[in-house]
This record gives sequence, structure tokens and C-alpha cells, in this order.
Amino acid sequence: ANISFREEKFLSMEELIKTKDKQKDSALFTYFQEKAFPDISRRNTGLIVDRVLDM
Repeated sequence: ANISFREEKFLSMEELIKTKDKQKDSALFTYFQEKAFPDISRRNTGLIVDRVLDM
């Protein structure tokens, strides 16, 4: 099963489950880094903590 919006595939549930214990290598982390918050920091780690460090 996939999580999709307007025919665009966002996440694969199978991939989420397979990578759930991998922290920065997880499918969920990659989603937030690339799709949800692509410009959150100059280092492009997708972490809110980086936004504080960039200030």
C-alpha cells in the first residue's frame, strides 16, 4: 500500500516498515527531508534543530 495525494506517490507503507529502525536512512526521514521540508536548513538534513543552528 502507498500513501498518495492527487496521484503522486508519497510513501510506501512497506518501505516505511522496512526502514523504521534506521533513523536518518528511513523512508519517513527521507520523505520529510525531500518533500515536506526541503528548504528547512542550508545543510538539507530536514531537521528542525538545524533551523535553530542556522539562525
